[in-house]
Amino acid sequence: FIKYNEMIETDNWLSKDNNVYAWYDDFSLEKMGGSNLNAYHINPYIRTLAKKCNIELSWYNGYTRDWTSYLGINAKIKEIYSVPKGWKINFSESLDKSIKNKLISKYNLQNEYGNTFIFEVSKDKDRIKEISNFISDLNKITNKT
Repeated sequence: FIKYNEMIETDNWLSKDNNVYAWYDDFSLEKMGGSNLNAYHINPYIRTLAKKCNIELSWYNGYTRDWTSYLGINAKIKEIYSVPKGWKINFSESLDKSIKNKLISKYNLQNEYGNTFIFEVSKDKDRIKEISNFISDLNKITNKT
């Protein structure tokens, strides 16, 4: 929260006068635009990642799956969630298998189920920087093909 201003900044749809969070754990939390999850809300890690990688961010209103926000990246990544171990990545079905396999190998992604993988980030690493590098590699690889 200290390193990245995006963690606590507000957008037009978030209330500017409150710093209220729904807190599940240190990495699965939502900055609230109101007093409950039916209000607009966003995970500050997801918001920061979107801003750092210039990815258009959607707002969340009401319950999403498990009430946590996620980020989608075109036809490449269906969903990225912030989780205690690092990041949960759900690859799009349309992403070329060889590209997916390159990323799995390079970043030692652990399969959770189907197209969903865990990108573990050790506590001594910057989780925003690590996933930003992953997204940069994803974009480089997919732009070559």
